[in-house]
Amino acid sequence: MMNRSKSTSETSVLQKPVSQASGCLHRIIPSGSAMHDLGQALARALQQATQTIQAVQVQQKEQPYHHTAGWVVYLSGQLGAGKTRLCQGLLAGLGYQGAVKSPTYTLVESYAVACASVVRNVHHFDFYRIGDPEELELFGIRDYFTTDSLCLMEWPERVPGFLPTADLMIHIAIDQEQPEQRRLYLEVKSYAAGLWLQHLP
Repeated sequence: MMNRSKSTSETSVLQKPVSQASGCLHRIIPSGSAMHDLGQALARALQQATQTIQAVQVQQKEQPYHHTAGWVVYLSGQLGAGKTRLCQGLLAGLGYQGAVKSPTYTLVESYAVACASVVRNVHHFDFYRIGDPEELELFGIRDYFTTDSLCLMEWPERVPGFLPTADLMIHIAIDQEQPEQRRLYLEVKSYAAGLWLQHLP
């Protein structure tokens, strides 16, 4: 069982308590297809946040910011809400030009990206069909959480206690009165994620 939280022993000024970085951003997306555009915007914001982090380290001569498990994003919402579409846009925004498919039957799809940030590998997980969370240990899920990774996790609530702490939690809801419309709630869980969302237009 993992349930790994960010280290509190790091001295970087960027590593502040969650209580100082918490917050929730609400967005209304006009359609499921527009989720792709939001994903691209998130990718641009992530690259800008990374540059901000690196600049602060240089100016204040801090030790490198040890994001030991990489960036971890939880994605929740009913089937068809647009979680995978959001991930496709995010990958496109990070420079990936190939096809991006849902990992529903494969558990994870991994992509190498070349962008102006520390992210070099994106791992897209879908835990919807997991029968026993213990399967993740046999699967070797720990190996995916590296300093240069971005892990996008659909249905994390199905494997409680087996994942690293999220930096960002995104909940997508289909508007009951306007089914084409989506309501997004982006909840910050780390100071780094707070910087990330500060750059989101």
